[in-house]
Amino acid sequence: MSTIIRNFFSLRPVRKNVPMRVAKFGAAAIVLSQLLDYLTTTIGIRLGAVETNPLMAPVVSNWALFLFIKAVATSFLVWVTWRRPVAATLISGLYLLVGISNLLVLSRLL
Repeated sequence: MSTIIRNFFSLRPVRKNVPMRVAKFGAAAIVLSQLLDYLTTTIGIRLGAVETNPLMAPVVSNWALFLFIKAVATSFLVWVTWRRPVAATLISGLYLLVGISNLLVLSRLL
């Protein structure tokens, strides 16, 4: 069990023989969930919402810096989860929930 946990959180992940289409689907899911978070956050900030993540709060008002940070984070997440479908599913699912939460905030602002 500890080997599974160590491999899951490793920066040098063990790459399994996962079909390329599965790996690409996981990467696309991460990119799309990050894009959803970026778009809903920037629209929300422009409409008067407040960022609740204290690490990102100073950054989100500068859309170019926020986009750069999101691009770097997305690249890192795709690299770490490449050919690791469970990790890609968990991360994209988490950010999908963030995007849905942002959409709910936007619906209240509109």
